Amino acid sequence: MSDKEEKITHTEPVTEEPEEENGESKKKEFEEVMDSMCMQCGGTGTTRYMIHKIPYFRELVISSFDCHDEECGEHNNEVTFGGEIQLQGCAFTLEVMEQKDLDRQLIKSDSASVLLPGLEFEIPPNTQKGEISTIEGFLMTAAKNLGMFQEERLQQLPEVGEKVAGVITELTRMAMGTVFPFTIIVSDPAGNSFVQNLCAPQVDPQLKQTFFNRTREQNTALGLNPDSQEYRGGESETNFASLIDPERSEE
Repeated sequence: MSDKEEKITHTEPVTEEPEEENGESKKKEFEEVMDSMCMQCGGTGTTRYMIHKIPYFRELVISSFDCHDEECGEHNNEVTFGGEIQLQGCAFTLEVMEQKDLDRQLIKSDSASVLLPGLEFEIPPNTQKGEISTIEGFLMTAAKNLGMFQEERLQQLPEVGEKVAGVITELTRMAMGTVFPFTIIVSDPAGNSFVQNLCAPQVDPQLKQTFFNRTREQNTALGLNPDSQEYRGGESETNFASLIDPERSEE
């Protein structure tokens, strides 16, 4: 078995209640702190690595960085999966209906794409690092990133710049809770992304979760052997939601 094959894992969705102690969920965490260079200003900052258990999901390695220079103020978070690739890809379709939906936790791996069909706006895979945030935080970050070099864009390509400005405005309005409803779709061939189910362990009527077998192109993009049956995920059920809600399998 090759090194790549050893990285292929299959993690079942967590369906049991998280253990509780004194009314709070028990989270298995381990933190390591170290000084590191700020990639923004070249100064020194603090990086923290933490193993964090996400209820109804699994353990993640979360890293955060804070620059010591107050004028720089660089801060970022990143989530990694230790090289894990699941047997199947996963996709989440969420109907954002009200303010509490903006507080849902969203975990996006670097191999995931995010689509807002109402805006015809998509973040392609492998264009951003993995992150853990909320729907609101993700939308605000998307607006901020899209606004980079916007001034130059308006000068050089005014028509494109105006369209981008409109998307930035809509992303900001969505994040602020002034636009409802809207749909957000997260699709991850590596199977490592997650959108919080507010009704867990029951089915969430606003959230549809599916599993799918990867294409040859997706396997290749993940660095896998596209001809391996194991990497294609076999012939197992591709819609986990239908296993716990039979009515969904008829949709």
